[in-house]
Amino acid sequence: AGCAQRPVTPVPVDYPPVVLPEGSPALQLLEHARRERALGNLAGAGRLLERAVSLVPASPVLYRELADLSLEEGDAAGAEGMALRAIRLSSSNPHWQADVWALIAVARERQGRVDAAQEARALAAGLRARQPASR
Repeated sequence: AGCAQRPVTPVPVDYPPVVLPEGSPALQLLEHARRERALGNLAGAGRLLERAVSLVPASPVLYRELADLSLEEGDAAGAEGMALRAIRLSSSNPHWQADVWALIAVARERQGRVDAAQEARALAAGLRARQPASR
């Protein structure tokens, strides 16, 4: 209360930015996790992301990142759960939510849940129609 807010830096992602405070430990852990993932250290990246979530448990971007990682690790059910949590925590940015629903569709498809995947794709398409992409 009464504290000055720190400047924020957009987290570099392929969809509209979701921000974490500049210099925050959670942002540093996210960046480190992305480097580890790029090097193929998926387990290490996962541990770093889980630490970041423990610091900022209401961050949809961290759950989205965990969902991507889970999908890459072959855990489609885990990816779906993390992505659904990202949706629940996210703001009303329809384009960002559409990207997360597209990830959910892939996760459901990999689980053999074709109808549920189609529903997720339809949700993504509906959200994209609500807001033109500003890339």
